Order: sequence, then C-alpha cells, then structure tokens
Amino acid sequence: MWQLLSYVEPLTVGLVLVVLLVGAFYLALHELRSPSGLPRGLLAACTLLFLLGLAAPVGQWDQVGTYARGVEWAPTAAVGDTVEGTEHELTTELGDGRLAHYTSGELSADEREELRRSEGTDLFLHGDPGRLEVVDVHGNPSSDHDADAVLADMGAGLDGAGAAALLLEERLLEFVLFVPIGVLAFYAFARWSARIFFGAALSVGIETVQWAMAAGNTAHTGDVVVNISGSLAGTAVAAIALGAARWVHSPAPDPSPSPVGQGSG
Repeated sequence: MWQLLSYVEPLTVGLVLVVLLVGAFYLALHELRSPSGLPRGLLAACTLLFLLGLAAPVGQWDQVGTYARGVEWAPTAAVGDTVEGTEHELTTELGDGRLAHYTSGELSADEREELRRSEGTDLFLHGDPGRLEVVDVHGNPSSDHDADAVLADMGAGLDGAGAAALLLEERLLEFVLFVPIGVLAFYAFARWSARIFFGAALSVGIETVQWAMAAGNTAHTGDVVVNISGSLAGTAVAAIALGAARWVHSPAPDPSPSPVGQGSG
C-alpha cells in the first residue's frame, strides 16, 4: 500500500477515474452486443487479488497468529481524523526503498521488532521535529547518511499538515481501489442489492481475514466506510456508462418505406 501512495496525486487520480469510466462504457457496449460471463470473471479475479494483496500477509506467512487481534471501531475516522501537534505516527518509503517510521515517543525494542516483521520497517524516528533521533531496529543510532536521507524524505510529513495530507492520500487510495469493484459488480449481477452490497461484503471480508490471521494488521471500520464509498461510486460510474452505451448502441430507424397502407394497384 505504501508503495502506491507516491502516485496518489490529483492528476493521477483523475486519469484513473477517466480510464475507469471509459472502460465501464466499453464493457457496457460489449455486454449489450454479446452478453457474456466476462464481468463475473473479472470480478472474481479482482476479488482474489484483493484478498491476497490486502487481506493476507503475502510473503509473511510465518507471522500468522503471532500478533494480538484488534479492531478499531472508528468508522467516522475515515473523514474525521485530525492530527494535533506532533502526537502521531508516520511511515514513509525512502528514496532507496527502505521504510522509516516516526513516532513522537521512543518505541520499545518489541514495538520496533513488531513493525519490522509486519511492515518491513528499517529505520525509526522519535522526538520533536526540531530534535529528532534516528535509530535502527535494534535501537542503535543510525549513520549521519541515513539520518540525512530520512529527514530529507520525511521532513514535510513531520508536522500536522503533512501527516494529515498523507492520511488523506491513504484514504483516497482505498477509495479508488474499490471503484472497479463497484463497476464490475454492476455488470456481473442483475439484482441491485447484489450490485450495491458486494463491495461492502468484500471490504468486511478483507478486514475479517486481517483480524483472523493476526499477522500485524488491525481491522479498521474506517477502511470499510471508505471502501464502500468507492464501490458505490463505481456503481454510479457503471450506471452512467450503461446509459451512454445504450444511447450509442440503439439501432438506427429503418429507412425503407413501410408496406402498411400500400395497395396492389
């Protein structure tokens, strides 16, 4: 997820939404001309990818069951998260591919090790923005080169505004990821109930798997709210695309004269 955040920009998001709208339009044309099982096949493939990429700890199966299970019951956090001062956490991918994690207070050795195992975090920062200390997973001070690299990449995010911006980017990414689910569910199912609730069921399923596997991911109701919103947006996109496709696909009137009323002479 963190690797994708660097691409979450207004232009990129806008282009993705345009591509999804165009794709939904051509999928609607395809289904109007020759109904097939393509939407359901694509939906099944996307569902599998989401479960493997978002729910299951791909590449970290040895961590299953090693963490405590937790649920964050904060559905309004999707739109109401605020950051006051520097009392927050922030994870950033550095230019060399390593992950650095900031907290206002120093983490314990067990907490650093847990982040290393669950997210692959390499470096840790703590303290006030003006007096930061950078350490490795063992708590040893990092080299000046590593410290300079971390501060250069994370400096803008160590204030409240920067952290809030990163949180917004993460929520926006979660929203956009579920738009295709809503599009495909619209064409895959005939019932409106299935079209609307499939995205919600998938989101709840992902959070449930994260909770059940206890591999370092906390189930978050705020994620469910954002995912459902993205799926519903996809449903709206598909409905608009279908209306446009029907207008384009409507057969032209037959120009030949009608035989009705013609006599035999």
